Amino acid sequence: IFDSHAVRFSRAFYTALANGYGIEAALGEGRKGIHGQAYSWGIPAFYLQGDEPFVLRELDIDERVNHLWQKAQQRNDLAGRRHLLAEILRLAPGHEAATAAQKALEQEARAEHLYAAARQYVQNEQWEDARRTLIQVDRIIHNYRDTLILLEEVIGKLPQELPPVPPAKLDHIDLILEALQRGRLTIFLGSDASSIGQPAARWEQGLYPPSAADAARALADEVALELTGERSMLQVSQYFELNRGVYDLYARLESLYNGDFEPTLLHHLLARLPTQLADRGLPNTTRWRYVIFTTAFDNLLEEAFAQAGQPYHLFAYRPPFVDEQDIPQPALFVHMPPTDDGEQGPPVEVRVPNQYRGHEDDNHPVIVKLCGWRVTADPDSVAVTEDQYVDYIAADRTMTVLPASLLRDLKPNSFLFFGHSLQPWHLRFLWKRLGLRVDERQPRKWAIVPALNDVEATFWQSQRIEPIVAQPEGVVAYVTNWLESL
Repeated sequence: IFDSHAVRFSRAFYTALANGYGIEAALGEGRKGIHGQAYSWGIPAFYLQGDEPFVLRELDIDERVNHLWQKAQQRNDLAGRRHLLAEILRLAPGHEAATAAQKALEQEARAEHLYAAARQYVQNEQWEDARRTLIQVDRIIHNYRDTLILLEEVIGKLPQELPPVPPAKLDHIDLILEALQRGRLTIFLGSDASSIGQPAARWEQGLYPPSAADAARALADEVALELTGERSMLQVSQYFELNRGVYDLYARLESLYNGDFEPTLLHHLLARLPTQLADRGLPNTTRWRYVIFTTAFDNLLEEAFAQAGQPYHLFAYRPPFVDEQDIPQPALFVHMPPTDDGEQGPPVEVRVPNQYRGHEDDNHPVIVKLCGWRVTADPDSVAVTEDQYVDYIAADRTMTVLPASLLRDLKPNSFLFFGHSLQPWHLRFLWKRLGLRVDERQPRKWAIVPALNDVEATFWQSQRIEPIVAQPEGVVAYVTNWLESL
């Protein structure tokens, strides 16, 4: 064999050995290395002076993994490195360094995809889309490429002023702020609260969390359901489940609602509110319990509280389900109290609401998720179909209500609705299930709505709730300025 061919064979042979191949397989790799080359005669062989055949010890699993890890660290091409990491994890699934490296590769790939999308938005002068996308990129990998420089440029292109509150509505807003100062205001967020600040008339999956209407359209498109007129999320979800099954429904919902979304201006305001009021000696009562109800399927409100470093109690509705022992579990609320490390504790079932006191040891804010904690691929993670709300209505009311002491504290309060509608029947049901009076003795209630039609106005009035037509972004800006001026 010619010397140059022997060198080529040796390089392929020993590389294969280093990668964990057996002798025969490595020999095959060496032969591939000189395949098609001219050589004089014979095949590569080992020449020894001993009586025993020359045997190379086969590497054990740990040695193969170490060799692969060293090579993975030296590879610059992403495809090659990804292949080596996958092989390491196949041999050693618990390899922490390879797991972390693989996750970093996935993050880099996602950052690259979003960065390219942001560049396209900049080229198209879609400044708000570019801003949100660049923020997502920076959350994945801080200052990826020139993200921060590009973000500063994009922010400079955005309109600097939010839509103001109409002067005729300022008296109503001031009444709301007065209730807040007295510790007599409870917030009720609808699913559309997560869309505040989103460009009008456009939603893109992965860039923004969907509104209820966006999610309904996405589900309907997938099952070729033509939406004529108003179709609620419950109706479309029910149809989707009947056609595709419950597992496909929740897998699709998870893909719609779970993403690297940034909390909105409203979420951040609500999360900072307890500290900002306390710094100003407000509210002027010791009996204040800051409570926010929400029907959202995402966790943006909780994320905003975590970013603000604000501990909170979380109560979430848990739909009925059958456990791993095939034992039916009832619908009820679970309580996740704050822990010392800033996380939420494990869920505690509220089986006897009239006697539950797990939230009374402190005065931390309370978040109540009326439709479920957050959507996941697990069926029944949230209540989303008509059948589930029929079950909700029929369930034992003594178990599907919140602790009596919590609701009792809310009876003297005014309510403020954001991103909410009372047209869908299940949302009126959730409001009534709270058991708060709807009469002249109840303090005033308001709803911030960007637009109002006759049907919506009728439903608000039926619950003695006064709609205030104003852009939510402008109301958030007004309240923020009010806090800074105190």
